[in-house]
Amino acid sequence: MDELRMLADLLEETPSGRTAAEGRARLGQEIAAPARPERRRLRWPVFAGFGLAATAAAVTGTLVLSSGTTPRAPDPGPAAAPMTARTVLLAAAEKAETAPATGRYWHTKSVDKAFQRVGPKNDPYWIEETQVSETWTERNGQQSLGFRSAGVRPATPADTAAWKRDGSPQRWPVESIETGWGGPKHLTIEPQPGLLVRRKETPRFGVCDKEMTFAQVAALPDEPTALRAALHKAMLNGDDGPVPPESQQSFLTSCTAHLLFQQPVRPRTRAAAYRLLATMPGVKVLGRTVDQRKRPGIALVIDEGRTDQDTRFVIDTKTSSILQIGPASPGEPKLELTKRMGQVGTKISLEVGWTDAKPRIPTLP
Repeated sequence: MDELRMLADLLEETPSGRTAAEGRARLGQEIAAPARPERRRLRWPVFAGFGLAATAAAVTGTLVLSSGTTPRAPDPGPAAAPMTARTVLLAAAEKAETAPATGRYWHTKSVDKAFQRVGPKNDPYWIEETQVSETWTERNGQQSLGFRSAGVRPATPADTAAWKRDGSPQRWPVESIETGWGGPKHLTIEPQPGLLVRRKETPRFGVCDKEMTFAQVAALPDEPTALRAALHKAMLNGDDGPVPPESQQSFLTSCTAHLLFQQPVRPRTRAAAYRLLATMPGVKVLGRTVDQRKRPGIALVIDEGRTDQDTRFVIDTKTSSILQIGPASPGEPKLELTKRMGQVGTKISLEVGWTDAKPRIPTLP
């Protein structure tokens, strides 16, 4: 079937016979299952610190001889299956299931942007800081954090004009972030040396608006139905109270997608999240693309019915990891919304997975 050809294109290494057989059977069942009816989506919740992939169905043709002595043209092979969110997500699930799960640290490295309003009261402007952050989380829950600023610049052309009217300053005091952990007290145009810190408190991971420990995230179910139930329970017991009934489907889709971005779940749980997402309405494929760092992938979008509320993410088909997640339309209205809420816009994943390499101050990409 065309979906299996698409899956074969995504998988660079041949799986074991048993793994392949199980995968083919499960994929066939999932693709044969009727998709849930499409319905209007609600607004995605905004997650701080999260800021978001290339398959082709193979076609074959066989040369067939006619009754004469001259061979006729090859018969056209079966039409290539259209790329859909469902086929992309199910193929990514197969790849995710075989990801390595050995190493001392769960390691992530990201690039994201933070905004701060600065300047004189009568002519303020927004500046944009590019930040590199890394985490190393041990299996016992201990964590080291690395930070480095790649520098600051005015956020838009209008902000650049206001910055010039302000005398083109090269540094600004930090006002909107906590600096007690030893971070910089000023934002500067130039990149900073960076720092590495060891967390004293136990790290928490946000799952469906519910903070969980490393062990709790690692224990999430590895079967789609059970995972959905666990995420639904977390959503109803969130740290900010239960999600209203009218927003629950939208919220569940959102947190399922974010569970795939750098969270320390087991490979089979990550695969289950992809399969769960494949059953949800409003997830659409945009096609082949490159992320902000020019890496190839497949882009998908969570359709909320309003362009300025949609979220776009890019899947790396070689690893099944999410390269980038953020606003679907990074235009001025969305940028302004992002800045007002003090959130990160688009977040880019540079590295994710298990490693034995020890923590160190981040290098700039």
